[in-house]
Amino acid sequence: MDDTTQRVFKLAQECIEELKKKVEYIELLEQYIEELESGLEMPAVESVQLEQPLEMENEHGSSRPRAVRARPKTSDEDRTRRVNQDSVGVSNGDGGDPSTASSVDNSDAGWTLMAHPDQFFGDKTYAQHGDDIVIRAIFHSLGIGNPSYLDLGAHHPENISNTKLFYDTGSRGINVEANPELHKLFLEQRPQDINLNVGVGIKSGFQDFYMIDSQSGRNSFIKEVAEGFVMDYPEFAITETRQLPIFTVDQILKHRLTPDFLTIDIEGMDYIVLESIDYRLHPFKVICVELQPYSEEDIRSLMYNVGYYAIIRCGSNLIFVDKNLAHRVR
Repeated sequence: MDDTTQRVFKLAQECIEELKKKVEYIELLEQYIEELESGLEMPAVESVQLEQPLEMENEHGSSRPRAVRARPKTSDEDRTRRVNQDSVGVSNGDGGDPSTASSVDNSDAGWTLMAHPDQFFGDKTYAQHGDDIVIRAIFHSLGIGNPSYLDLGAHHPENISNTKLFYDTGSRGINVEANPELHKLFLEQRPQDINLNVGVGIKSGFQDFYMIDSQSGRNSFIKEVAEGFVMDYPEFAITETRQLPIFTVDQILKHRLTPDFLTIDIEGMDYIVLESIDYRLHPFKVICVELQPYSEEDIRSLMYNVGYYAIIRCGSNLIFVDKNLAHRVR
């Protein structure tokens, strides 16, 4: 066999191997679609609807919450009592004698908080900007105790999570995380949720996933976004590229009730995915959107046009409420 024939033969073998990989990818994608369309049932935890929003009464009998003085951060041991499925434990608000703490029992809402009398929603937060406490307050105003959720780009089951606090207090939902390493943590730490190891896009298929590292929240399906992060922070680099499955929101929610709460942080794909959702089919009540790398005006305009009012900005996130419900929050 001469050199030319050997080179052609080697190239043919390489092409065959690549085709085999594509076939494996297609089979895996079909398996994912089959699992989704078979209708994996949502966990048997539905939204708890309150007959009316609960009054927030402070120690002086007033229904208007009082301002609480800022205080230094305490240790996790001092700050957090053991969390179980029905309660979130936190330290007493003024850091003094534990006997000064009171139990705010909102059992109708699925909440039993041990906190300072003036901290109606407790002082525990997992979210980057305290978004989860703000969103709890919004759902409280809507009369919903345990909102279900769809967390797109869930990242981590606890760190910088917009849904962990809800999980702790009895809510259940769907976490969608493309990073296989982080998905494993959801299986371990959020076993009562539905945890999907896929990306989210406007059409299904496979797409390159650019990874800064196995735990980074800056991994992205958009190369320019990952490269832009590396350019801004030269101490980081794109260390790996994987081809991972992509699903649409319609596929993820097929045969399922629309969750009450959508939170989305998918590193540069947020706008096009939000634009692709049929909100008549999936009428989320509250939506939390990461602004970066978009302008606030672009996101506000998009969400207003599909029927959502911006209620508040928390750091880099904007929180929206269905326009038909917004009067109960404003």
